[in-house]
Amino acid sequence: MNIHTKLENTRQTLQALGDAVSNLVNASPDVFQDETIKRSLEDFRKTI
Repeated sequence: MNIHTKLENTRQTLQALGDAVSNLVNASPDVFQDETIKRSLEDFRKTI
């Protein structure tokens, strides 16, 4: 597997992780009221 394939697989995995965390936040918004958590999630999503 070449480096480009590995990087793309990693990007896709991180995207799926970000989507799962977003879904969790949307499903239980009361648990994620903390602004630091919201900001961290937004920052994470910007990196992928």
